[in-house]
Amino acid sequence: MIHPLGRFVLPPDNVGDNYPKPGWSSVAIGWGCTSWNDCQTQTLQEANLPILHANIPPCTQHMIYPPGQICAGNFKCVAGTCKGDSGGPLMIQNANYRWEVIGITSCDDKCTQSDMPGIYTRVSLYNDFIRSTIAQSNYDPRFRSFLFSSSSTFTHNRSIINICVSIFVLIYYFV
Repeated sequence: MIHPLGRFVLPPDNVGDNYPKPGWSSVAIGWGCTSWNDCQTQTLQEANLPILHANIPPCTQHMIYPPGQICAGNFKCVAGTCKGDSGGPLMIQNANYRWEVIGITSCDDKCTQSDMPGIYTRVSLYNDFIRSTIAQSNYDPRFRSFLFSSSSTFTHNRSIINICVSIFVLIYYFV
């Protein structure tokens, strides 16, 4: 039984690229398109996706840095992430029925085509960064949002990750 989405849990630290294991079930959610030409959804969508081994095609064709990415998809049906889902979570449910955010939707060229998996940024590589960003924030529970300091300087990649994490935390962590 899948329990309602509540507070998320970061994946364990220093797990390497064998976590999550290929074959584990994951869930990607987002408000993106449901097909390449249909972007009118107003409902949060969910796709159940098995974790795929990074060494199989087509994962090998689409992953740029396998230790920092997760490949997930279902070759038997056309369910997956699409344009507009970028920055959304890829999650697994752990033994305590808590949702672990293991990935961030990063690219999906072919939008729900059964032969194309989704590629997700591996969150465990950024656990320290996520924790420090949350710790440095000016979170005020009355407003249920984060107010990030504009004086911080990040590299381009960290800025993108900061934005994705900020949006994700706003939507999923405190709702």
